[in-house]
Amino acid sequence: MHSGKRVKISPWLLFLPLTCVYMLAVFNGLSSVSLLHEQSELEAQFRRSALPQATRRYISTWKQAFSNPKALSTAPLGAILAPAHEALNRIQNPTDCSTASFLLYSYSSSNGFGAVVKHLTTAFYTALRSGRIFVLDDTNQFYWAKGCLGGARFECFFLPLSRCSPTEIRRLVEIGKLRQIDVNRESTKDEVGVPVIPPVDPTQPSVVRFSIPMGKSKSLFYSLTNRNDSGDVLRSILEGTHIDDEQRPFLSPGRNAQRTLNTVLASYIVRLNHPTALRTGMTVAHVLNHYGILGNESSRVIGVPVRGSDKCYKNTIDKTGEMRCVKPSIALNYARRVAIANPSLTHALLTSESANTIKGNFKANDDEGQWVSLQVMRNFLDVPAGSGGRKKRRDKSMAELLAASLVTLHLQAFARFHVLTPRSTFHSLIIVTARSTPGKKEHSFFPLGDFSDLHKSMKSQLMRR
Repeated sequence: MHSGKRVKISPWLLFLPLTCVYMLAVFNGLSSVSLLHEQSELEAQFRRSALPQATRRYISTWKQAFSNPKALSTAPLGAILAPAHEALNRIQNPTDCSTASFLLYSYSSSNGFGAVVKHLTTAFYTALRSGRIFVLDDTNQFYWAKGCLGGARFECFFLPLSRCSPTEIRRLVEIGKLRQIDVNRESTKDEVGVPVIPPVDPTQPSVVRFSIPMGKSKSLFYSLTNRNDSGDVLRSILEGTHIDDEQRPFLSPGRNAQRTLNTVLASYIVRLNHPTALRTGMTVAHVLNHYGILGNESSRVIGVPVRGSDKCYKNTIDKTGEMRCVKPSIALNYARRVAIANPSLTHALLTSESANTIKGNFKANDDEGQWVSLQVMRNFLDVPAGSGGRKKRRDKSMAELLAASLVTLHLQAFARFHVLTPRSTFHSLIIVTARSTPGKKEHSFFPLGDFSDLHKSMKSQLMRR
């Protein structure tokens, strides 16, 4: 029986002083020289920190995995992710941009971050199945980076998806090296009105300009992800790679290959750049340390992300909503049941995009002595995981909100187990990230919710397994 004592921590104590200074530098517009200085200070502080050696090793390997695919080999899906990311690095970074063909994707939606990643994953898949390199257009602001130093760009938080920049592609079009195709105007449409991407002409490199009209985002996603060539696309990425018998089921035709491909592409899209990885990793490390969890003890933690946005019935914003959200007490009780079969579990990590949702003292009804007590870890830094969250935090820029969400995402990804509620793309992204986080051999999740909500999730949450 594990101790049920809960340690309460002020949310602001989770950030180290220098981490706060660094975030202020990013979001309040200090010079690049100041940012480099603060980054150096953070790196020095991490080296000098009194963190346990196991936690320091975990964070170091975790950071390396964003730029070095070999470091992914110890992730739960590492046998596929490591070679797949290496292959994507080759596909996405040709030696000569003027001889390649591209899909230049313009995306300016203000959806929740999980939904943004879902749509980027779909567009990436579209590029690969047509033999093109996937590049994000920079003519529109990246919504979730608004307020970031240097402009609202995807690269403010994440690694570039290709060495061939949108600026270089436009230059190649201007000098006649690339033919430009606007499929939203020039191409035929499929059965739901989504433009058909033309195949690559090896004699004439081209760039397809592609965007999703606001009213077509769901149609595009369902049209593309319901096609049956996910296995073919995945096998083309992994061509020449030896896949052992244990991992082979992940490549089988149908839903398995579809989900595995989404995991490969989504995890590649959200690779953190070095400054983001540094400040995110330091915060994650100190939260783990505060609760006495070492970097090699993921098996002690079960993640319990709880939805609390305006999509829940009787929410605090407009009292309407569209789904029944599982209460934290119910999710925690399920986590305690999981702990019966997994005696190593000692902690439940409770997070939500609504701080009010996870406040309070949640107790299990253990009159029969059948439930294991778990210490509740909390992270009050989480912010809009759902589309309604931004309405509640008008005092923060989108870049600040995303920075806090990334802390929650990677803190949750550390856990060996998860209890998940349905219909949340951010929770689906947690599973993607957990299965691409090095340092643990396995990962399992347990779905909660009634049948109608779970059924509705089957098509919209394709990143889950």
